[in-house]
Parts: sequence; C-alpha cells; structure tokens
Amino acid sequence: MTRALALVVLLVACGGKAAGHRAAGALRLRAGDVAGALGELRAAVQVSPADGEAWALLGNALFEAQRYEEAEKSYRSALDLDRSSRPVRRSLAQLAVRRGRLPEAERLLRELVAEAPRDPDLQLSLGTLLASRGDVHGAKAAFGQALVAAPRSAAALYDLGRAHLRTGDLAGAEMAFQRLDRVKPEAPYAPYGLALVHARRHENEPACAALRAALGRALFDRRAAERDPELAPVRHLSCFNELLAAREGRP
Repeated sequence: MTRALALVVLLVACGGKAAGHRAAGALRLRAGDVAGALGELRAAVQVSPADGEAWALLGNALFEAQRYEEAEKSYRSALDLDRSSRPVRRSLAQLAVRRGRLPEAERLLRELVAEAPRDPDLQLSLGTLLASRGDVHGAKAAFGQALVAAPRSAAALYDLGRAHLRTGDLAGAEMAFQRLDRVKPEAPYAPYGLALVHARRHENEPACAALRAALGRALFDRRAAERDPELAPVRHLSCFNELLAAREGRP
C-alpha cells in the first residue's frame, strides 16, 4: 500500500467516509486519474452534501473531463455553501472562459481582483482575458499590477512585453523583455521577445541574433515562432528559416 493510500485509509477510519472519499478524490485527481477522482468525489458529496470542498473538487474533476455543464453545477453547489470562496469563483471564471462566456468571466475576475488586488495570479488572469478581448491597455494595467505584487514574475513580464508590442510601444516592450532576461536568463522568452522588437523595427541582424539566442535555450517553441505574426517582417530572411530548420534538425 502506498503512503498516499494509507493516508486515505486513515482518514476514512478517523475522519469518516466523506473525508476519506474527498482525500482519495483529491489524490486521484492530482495523479491524473480523473475517472477514479469522479467516483470518489461523487461518493463524498453523497455522504456529506454540505462538504463544500468536495463539491469544488468534483467541479475540478468534471472540468478536467470536459463535462462543463456538470462542472458548473458542482461549483454552484460549492458556492451555495460558501459565497465568499475565491478559489471556486475563480474556477467559475475559468469555466466561463472555456465556454466562451467572456463578459461573465471578466465580471468575475474584476470582482476577485477588487477583493485581492495584490494577487498576481488574479491580475495575470484578468490581463490575459482583457488582451484576448482586445482591451490591450486594460491588459497592460493588469500585468503592471501583477508585477507590483510579484516583481520577478516571468509570465507577467513576457505578457506585458507582448501587450506593449500590440500598442506599438517598442521601447516599453524592449524594457520588459530586458528585465525578463535578468529574471529568467536560462529561458528563451526574453531573447525571443527582443527578436520581436527588432523585427518590428526592421532591424534584421539584431532580430536574427536574438532569435539565435532564443533557439539556443531550452523549451523554445519552434512551431509557435513559425506562426507568430510579429515575426512577419523577418520571415523572408534566410537566417529565419535556417535557424528554425537547424533547431528542428532539418538539412
């Protein structure tokens, strides 16, 4: 018996069936066993319908199973038991995005950000949603607030740089990507972002050099680079195709 399963058995014995099923469901969900998690969590809410945490976890499992209508019902059940639960309301916002209900998702995220303005993850989520809806200036403000709370957030710096690019603020984008390079020098995101800035300025050699630097780092997404519209000004250059082909291993 694994230590995790032994813990579940102990919880069932000491804390009752509902706690045991909830713990087992959480463990199975973390392990990627969505079907097993669903069975455990359905048992938990059947034994204890007032267990808000079990309802929320059941919503998460249903979300992973792409059973979105059922997931929403579970989240609503959790919210009925605790109207102030930020994790559940954030899950509902995520679900609204997945189902294409973007105004609803924005309303939920704005409410959460108003309650917890120094939560960088909430600010990032709001900024990403606003950017997808075309409110790039609102997105920049949200990414900026995320950086106030977490000055070394690589995700916020990269997203802020991309937002600056979309508004034509190349100097702001360059500063964000340079700062990102100091925060995460081993990752490809900063030189890739700088390649985008140079491409927009039609600075061909610096763009190729920055792209070469990005390619030399781990986790570089070659296919995403090939599709990125910001690289259009340098896509015709021989260095662009040569570099990407070299990364792919093509002759």
